[in-house]
Amino acid sequence: MQQSLADIRLALRVLEAVTDGLHPDPHDVQELYRVAPAVEFDSYDEMACAIIQRAVERRKQVRNAGLNDQEQLTPYGYRSYDHRDGG
Repeated sequence: MQQSLADIRLALRVLEAVTDGLHPDPHDVQELYRVAPAVEFDSYDEMACAIIQRAVERRKQVRNAGLNDQEQLTPYGYRSYDHRDGG
């Protein structure tokens, strides 16, 4: 879920700049393109909103699936066990 929070924070920074009539930070724009390819969007604010919607939906799926800290939701909605902690 940490990545979802990072994506939301990124999107909010970009939205804040756009709504203030400023250009978003170039590093944030680069990260925005990494998180949501721009092919499907016309503007930074559309990309940022899509990132937020996707992150919120993913967090909802994780909560609804009742996953614990070591389990993760795959892109297909299945549980995946995180073996990095050796357990």
